[in-house]
Amino acid sequence: MAYYRGRIYTAAYDVLYYSEPFAYELFNMSVNWIPFNGMITLLAAAEDGIFVGTQNELFMLRGTTPEKFTLERISGCGAVYGTQAIGEVRSTQNSASTLKRTLFWESRRGMCSVSLDGATQINYAAEGVYSYECGLSGSGLVHRRDGMNLYISATMGVNTGSPPVNRYWETIYAGGAPTLPLITISAS
Repeated sequence: MAYYRGRIYTAAYDVLYYSEPFAYELFNMSVNWIPFNGMITLLAAAEDGIFVGTQNELFMLRGTTPEKFTLERISGCGAVYGTQAIGEVRSTQNSASTLKRTLFWESRRGMCSVSLDGATQINYAAEGVYSYECGLSGSGLVHRRDGMNLYISATMGVNTGSPPVNRYWETIYAGGAPTLPLITISAS
């Protein structure tokens, strides 16, 4: 669920529903909806639109109202359901420091982030560094500790897509990297 410019947006499976303007409890579900190709796994309002993620893709509905939205495909990384979290990241340019609201989530390409303050450039922080199964669902949060904002996530389930590729091992062993067994841990 997300609030954007006087409306509530909520996802159910592969459909994004939106409320009547400034009547957050009133949904005309016969006409106020936008379909997507795949289950919606991420939903976050930004300064100039709404980020909508499925398992395989990330989109932005850019515009001020549903009637004026344009659909822009941002990435093919997708989003793991439940891992989105919003935090603040300090940005320094020309000796000026600002805090930017930032969306974090897990994807097939590892941990991702994008500014909610008018940008669509995705940062793939873990790509080429860490390799792990992204899972099908999970949880994410931003925690402030010792003056730093930390994004913490946990995923579960097995993504039956292509296995992860460890870019670090590929570089070190030049394609002859040993194959590691896939280990799963269950807790009860």
